[in-house]
Amino acid sequence: MMGRKGFLGAESERHNAGDSVVSSLIASLYNDGQISAAFSCILSAAILVVIIVGLSLDKRWIRLTPLTPLSVALFGIFVRSVFGPLLMSAGDAVSLDPKSSVMIAFRSNAQLLWFAFAVFLILPYVLWTDRSKEVIAAERFVPNEQVISIFVIATGLFSLAWIYTGLLSGSASRDPAQYNYWVGRFFKPDAAFIAFGRLRDSFYFLVPLAFFVIRRYWTRVAIAAIVILNIYAALELGGRGIVLLPILEMYFGFFLLGLNKRKLILSSCLMIVIGLSGSQMLVGNHKLIRNSSDAIDEVPKTLLEPSSLIRTGVSLYGCSDAYNFTLANSNKPGAGWVRSERWLTAWLPSFARGSSKGSSRDAHIIAEQLERGIPAEVAESMDYTSFSCVSFVGDLFWRWRWIGVIIGTSAFGLIYYIFTIGWRRVIGLDSLSGCLAFCFPVSFLTLYPSGSVGETFWLWTWDIQKYILLFLLLRILDNRSHGFFRREGK
Repeated sequence: MMGRKGFLGAESERHNAGDSVVSSLIASLYNDGQISAAFSCILSAAILVVIIVGLSLDKRWIRLTPLTPLSVALFGIFVRSVFGPLLMSAGDAVSLDPKSSVMIAFRSNAQLLWFAFAVFLILPYVLWTDRSKEVIAAERFVPNEQVISIFVIATGLFSLAWIYTGLLSGSASRDPAQYNYWVGRFFKPDAAFIAFGRLRDSFYFLVPLAFFVIRRYWTRVAIAAIVILNIYAALELGGRGIVLLPILEMYFGFFLLGLNKRKLILSSCLMIVIGLSGSQMLVGNHKLIRNSSDAIDEVPKTLLEPSSLIRTGVSLYGCSDAYNFTLANSNKPGAGWVRSERWLTAWLPSFARGSSKGSSRDAHIIAEQLERGIPAEVAESMDYTSFSCVSFVGDLFWRWRWIGVIIGTSAFGLIYYIFTIGWRRVIGLDSLSGCLAFCFPVSFLTLYPSGSVGETFWLWTWDIQKYILLFLLLRILDNRSHGFFRREGK
């Protein structure tokens, strides 16, 4: 596929030849599986060093909340490019499906992309963070009981209404017949809830703090009932994310209580390893979830089985970035500005944009083009009932190769740094708007702050803007209710 001309220019023969030479040199490492595994481990260590540097720059804010914008982004990098590839090295991948085999064979190439992403993500923090001048207003982070009660109950009821609407209507069902009925339909019963779905993450994250702060017995009972009903519906629906993410978010919420951090960190690492490794079996088989005794018997076998660890590693990485480096794709020129006209309308809702212009959320289309080598026109015309994807760096490389990765990740790192500075100035636990901002990075566990280039445009120009508007509305409410909250919080 020929790329369009733009500020990066057209792909030249010299540039293609250079990419081919680099790709050939890197690909030569994969003739030996042991060399590939060793190179992957070296890259994992390098990425881990970058993550540690980034966390050290953010440690004053991490003391307030474990999930800051930077820490949650680095956590996602760790899961995808460190933990996932390490699990892929657990055994022989010959018996796996072709897609998993490709992802394992070229995992180091994909890790290089994420290494660049991690470096340019933390670079603005390295250059401009002056911790000696940072001022943190401690009074903003003293939880107000009335505010926490209202916020947690409201987001909890929102979460409850969402999941049971999807469960009872079938719009959230994993049953193929139900899924095919609702997929592609403009209106779904739970559409309004999906638009503000990040509020559900806020609820689970603040649940531990709510039990610690709220003194009213029946309020705590109501919160516990909401949690139980949500988890029950999640088990009925099935799916790894809908079951595990609320548990993970509540666990991170315990860090807000000021408990022994060392014990929490050690136990959280153990929980993540067991949860992610066992989830392939526990959530993949709905009948097994219903029979907890069978599930408990199977957990040790699952954890010790190399093929299960490899599959979990592939699942954790998730994206089809590795296909950029196969022989069929590495010799092609970059795709350039394909579908870039859609980025300009990413901020519009679908009914205003019109179907002719199409959606900018094209990660599954790019993945299909990479995996099957089909033209853009064919991939765009297909009906999708399951979705592969590419990451932000995977898309940048697909379009403009390494120069695109460097420029694109540098721009994203700068934008993300500006977002972080704004976030630090407005968060708090003494107002409704402050709580919304305080919890917002937690939602990046569900929907990472970057996807394909088109999805990233959609995320920052449409999805996040809704919450900025909601934040402003809550800010007005806070200003009018400030005296009331202050009196009730005493």
